[in-house]
This record gives sequence, C-alpha cells and structure tokens, in this order.
Amino acid sequence: ECAGTPLTDIGKGGSNSHCAGFPSEHYTAAFSGFTFPLGGWHREYVVEVATAPQLRWYSKEPGQCVGDASDMERDFVGSEDECKTRCEEIGCPGFLRVSTGTYAGKCFFRGGTLGPVTPYTYDTRDCFIPQALDSEAVVSGDCYDTTDARPLDESIMVTSVAACLSYASGSKYLATGCPQSHGFECWRGNTIKKNAAVLDRAECAGTPLTDIGKGGSNSHCAGFPSEHYTAAFSGFTFPLGGWHREYVVEVATAPQLRWYSKEPGQCVGDASDMERDFVGSEDECKTRCEEIGCPGFLRVSTGTYAGKCFFRGGTLGPVTPYTYDTRDCFIPQALDSEAVVSGDCYDTTDARPLDESIMVTSVAACLSYASGSKYLATGCPQSHGFECWRGNTIKKNAAVLDRAECAGTPL
Repeated sequence: ECAGTPLTDIGKGGSNSHCAGFPSEHYTAAFSGFTFPLGGWHREYVVEVATAPQLRWYSKEPGQCVGDASDMERDFVGSEDECKTRCEEIGCPGFLRVSTGTYAGKCFFRGGTLGPVTPYTYDTRDCFIPQALDSEAVVSGDCYDTTDARPLDESIMVTSVAACLSYASGSKYLATGCPQSHGFECWRGNTIKKNAAVLDRAECAGTPLTDIGKGGSNSHCAGFPSEHYTAAFSGFTFPLGGWHREYVVEVATAPQLRWYSKEPGQCVGDASDMERDFVGSEDECKTRCEEIGCPGFLRVSTGTYAGKCFFRGGTLGPVTPYTYDTRDCFIPQALDSEAVVSGDCYDTTDARPLDESIMVTSVAACLSYASGSKYLATGCPQSHGFECWRGNTIKKNAAVLDRAECAGTPL
C-alpha cells in the first residue's frame, strides 16, 4: 500500500487521489542500493532511522581535486548541504565547491576515483570527500577465526564485492577473507561449521586484536588494495577479513545486486560519463556498474568500439535506434522485495504515526531531516516532492497496512 499498490479502500475510492507519485506515477525511490516506498494518500511508510542506509559525512579540504573519470555533473548551484545531498543522490566519490570568482556557488561532482587535494590559487574552492560510514552501516555479519576450521566450504578469488555476491547467489552465506594485492577470497555455503570461533568484528576490518598466529598480524593478507581491509558497496561497508579471519554474512541481509534489462540501441545520460572505454564482457561491465553505482551503461559488440562499455552519468535517457554498429543499453532494474528498506505502511486517516514533517525531493534530504529521531516516514508523493515525517514514538492508533499500499498500489 505504501509502494503504489492500494489494497484497501481507506477513502477516495481506494485510490491515492492527488498523491499521484514523485515524479508522476512513481511511488518508490532508490537510495544506496535500497528501495524506499514513498507512501500514498493517507499512507505513510515508517522506518526506524538506525536501520536505514546511512548518509555519509564529508571532510572539507581547501584546494583542487579531480577524479580519474569525467565529472558526473557540473555547474550545480547549491549550498554545501545541498551539494552533499546531490552527491548522495548520484553516488559521487566527492565534489568540488567554489566560493569565490567566476564559479562561485557552484559544485562539480567528480567521477571515478578521487585523486589527492592540491593547492589552488585562482579562486577559493574546497574539496568535499565522503568518509567511511559508521559502524551501523557496516554490513551485518560475524568475524571468524579460521585457524581450526573454515566456516564455509567453497571459495574463489574476486576483486569486488559485486563479484562475491554474484558467486554466492543461491547460497545462504558468503564470507570474505585474506585481502591481497590481486583480490580477496570469497566463500559460500549453506551452513557455518560449529568449530569456527567468533572474533571481534574489528579483526576482519584491518585491526587484529588477538594473536591467532603470525604474531597477531595479517601476514601476507596485506589488504586490497594495500592496507585496505574494507570495501564500499551500495552505501554499506564490507569488511574483507585478514589472515585466517573471515567475515561471514547472511546473503539475504546483504545489499542486493541489481538485475539489468538489455535493449538494442543508443542511450546517454544527462551528465558526463562516469567511465569510458572499459573493456569487458556483459557480466564484467555489470559488475563495474555496481562498483561505481552507474545509472546504466552502453556496450558495443561490433565495429571500432567492440567489447567496450561506456558507463553513463546522471539520469539515463530513453534508448534510441543506432545503425553504425551493434550496441546495447543495459539498464539496472528495481531491486526485489528483500531490498526494500525495512518498515511498515500506516493508514493515517485516523492518526498520523509521527508528529513533525516537511516536504522534500530526495531520500537523502529526508534522512538528514530525521537525523537524531528514532523514526522517519514518507508519504503523499506529488509532482513537487513528498512528505517526510520524523518522531521518536509511533502513535498506537495508527493502523498498519500491506507494504504495497505505500509503494503505489492501493489495495
């Protein structure tokens, strides 16, 4: 009921009335690899803030910074907070904001991997760099000492969390371990061996606290890349383990891989490409798109650019015919129900579940507004935005509906 499918006639003939979607007919929003139901007419989707994907915090360093790919978006006019919100929405690796001179008040959202901050003297500008999410945003799991027993049975070496999730698809558990210069171990299985001992989670994120061998060090498991023992994916942090330290996650609780439609023709985004001329198979390009959070990509299979992928930036436009070579547009599709942010859809005709609200135009803005509260709620998406509510208690006389009612389907 909170995702565009009204199932119950709570008024207006069971419809969502003027709450017609944001944008029109859209009753969910994507954020950090999850789907947020936006509610409907007197349907509000209530989420415990601590369980929602987290907003990153940003360091601010004076100077110039650039990425190793084209900017995701340029000349965005906004305050520091507005630019942070936009960076969250498009998943940028960092941005530059200029405060004096020709480009004063504008932000430039970098693409690819962000380079170091360097001095700049022609105007006043600052580089805003998203920092590691706090412990609540680490993917839920346990760190195991594997000196006596490996918790899971089968493994391969991978170079991305997306590749590990793909390998473990269909299994109950996955685990990461021994990150090295060329990748890290990815394990899968349906049971955890009982004689595998649990360690503090920090042990699987680069901080050995117990001497389980090698003098308490991670030995040759020196990080991927060097000295890096965690990896970011879909707004969460994955510990990568260490020497005989493996981080076990229940697959169903991990951020989900998107699936992709494949449409012949040309497609472009409304911002610069995030990355170009990437050589890879369809699956390798899908994995890369997951890693950088692209809105879709083009892969060419004949002609000059055969075998190359182009990862679009901004919002993807429609697919159009193309005759000069054979190319396909790969478009990530909505995640399944397991990836919907956990919450309840409420009928608010008799009582609003929470007390305070504003209108917003993004999930990031709603999370920012609700920061410090126990709960947030979304409701009544319209052409100009949707309601964002916050509070610390849910009123007892607010009735719970089917979740679909808050995602565009009044039942």
